[in-house]
Amino acid sequence: MVTDSGAYSLKNLEWCRVTFKVSKEEFERLVGKAVDALPRKFAKILKEEVPVVVRFRPARDEKKNLGLEEDELLLGLSTGPVKGGRVLEDSGGQEPPMIHLFQGDIEESSDSRAGLEREVRMTLIHELGHYLGMTEEDMERLGYE
Repeated sequence: MVTDSGAYSLKNLEWCRVTFKVSKEEFERLVGKAVDALPRKFAKILKEEVPVVVRFRPARDEKKNLGLEEDELLLGLSTGPVKGGRVLEDSGGQEPPMIHLFQGDIEESSDSRAGLEREVRMTLIHELGHYLGMTEEDMERLGYE
């Protein structure tokens, strides 16, 4: 559907959107590959300090707590205290640190295997940045938005 401004509404074009999907096992392999490709000190953090958990989709309350609409994509989420003990704004600080990657949403934002690999890597780095204490603005400035 074309709006008055001439822009296309993606919501109305959903029927033609191409996504690249893989099995959960393959997705977890891509996550492992992304972790291993990081500089050693960052890979060590993910292997020893903050687990990376693959989930298919975020829960409704997670999206709601972040101010997202139900139809918006959430690719990843860092929960629990950040390195050094400071608590993330949205985490409540009750749970151990954890990075969640949402396979279904990442697949929806990818149209090829290369795109999926890139999105896994970018999301992983973005959420690791949050664990290390970086804000959304910091991540955006570094190109990991």
